[in-house]
Amino acid sequence: MDPPQEGADAHWQPPTHPFHDADADVVLRSACGVEFAVHKIILCKASSVFSDMFSLPGQGKIGVEAIPIVDLTEEYKTLFLMLSYCYPTEEPALEDIGTIYRLLEVMRKYAMDGLQQRVARRLEPFATSEPVRVFVVASCFGFERLARAAAYQTLRLSIWPLAADVSAPELQNITAATFQDLLRYHRQCSEAAVEAMSELKWLQKTDWAWLNSDSRCGCPSASNTYQFYNRIYTPKRWWVDFLQDARDQVLLKPLGSMGPRPTFLKGGSLSQLRSCMHCRVAGISDLIEFAELVQERIEIVIKEVQLKWRG
Repeated sequence: MDPPQEGADAHWQPPTHPFHDADADVVLRSACGVEFAVHKIILCKASSVFSDMFSLPGQGKIGVEAIPIVDLTEEYKTLFLMLSYCYPTEEPALEDIGTIYRLLEVMRKYAMDGLQQRVARRLEPFATSEPVRVFVVASCFGFERLARAAAYQTLRLSIWPLAADVSAPELQNITAATFQDLLRYHRQCSEAAVEAMSELKWLQKTDWAWLNSDSRCGCPSASNTYQFYNRIYTPKRWWVDFLQDARDQVLLKPLGSMGPRPTFLKGGSLSQLRSCMHCRVAGISDLIEFAELVQERIEIVIKEVQLKWRG
């Protein structure tokens, strides 16, 4: 069942079934005057607020067919969606986070806790494309598991330190402390990811192109040493430049920056590698493999951070 579209005529009427059944015993009227003839027993089972409301004598106006009319402040689309969840009908389409938020809000108003959980599941597909908004909405309504999952997906965005990739109109509905908690989590994950790239003792492979001391190669060596597994090496400078670029990317976006073919493989820091006939082929291949291994390591350390976050 599809909800009515915004901007429709104020006298639009919902489908005959189930909101205009002949045995309906109460009418709910939306803010713009659209009437829904419904059944008290169904609403009482879904909402303790409606249960208390209908237990009061003389509740609502009396319509032409002697059925009580209850005027509500909700606009008809939100009311339609709420009632559709109350009835044993096909769940309506919820195509955007704003609609889901408004529906959750009205369900909280009428104490429909069980239905809220069902609606919350409709947020899950948005966690990858709009993770900040999903985190905000989940935090507003206390959906902790969903909030944590969305926070993890924000690691693909550069929201720390300047919150540059954040666009969420629902932010006004959470406290500054809640948003600061998200930024703190993002920073902790960023720092853990960068540390994983700085401390490479976990990396057991040592036959990388940048550690090859082939005398035919004219690539200059770095001025500092690195430990790979249990040995100290002086790598080639182009790898050190690559690593610094990668750290800068990972600091902003801990997840996804070190993918199968990082975009910064084309960066200026690798001009020396691309110009070296001895290192070029093996070097690019090794950097791709290195990036994949580093990304796996980053995911491990981020999960360690997440286990501690929000206890």
